Amino acid sequence: MSENYLPLILVSAVDLANASKIISEIIDNEVIDSGRNLRKGRVWRLINKYYRVDVEVCPIADGEAAPPGMEYLEAHVIYITEQTAAAEVAAAEARRAAGDVRLVLTRGAHAS
Repeated sequence: MSENYLPLILVSAVDLANASKIISEIIDNEVIDSGRNLRKGRVWRLINKYYRVDVEVCPIADGEAAPPGMEYLEAHVIYITEQTAAAEVAAAEARRAAGDVRLVLTRGAHAS
């Protein structure tokens, strides 16, 4: 039986509350019924000049098991707070996600 999942964007943070907060800031409150299976995330409708696509944005806490349908993973966003922004922690998070990380969000960090 083939699964009917949307493309997936994982948002990970130290806890589920922080990951869910980032998703709420990205996605407006409009609830979209995509008619597809959802893991535990929210549907984000991306619209540009050329196409429209629905993706599922799914929160995950550090150490939590990945949701089903990882073959549909398109991006992994890692949210790092000031408390977890130590270089060792950031490096460990990047290693854990392997080469799939394209965007890392930080709060209160200063570029040097």
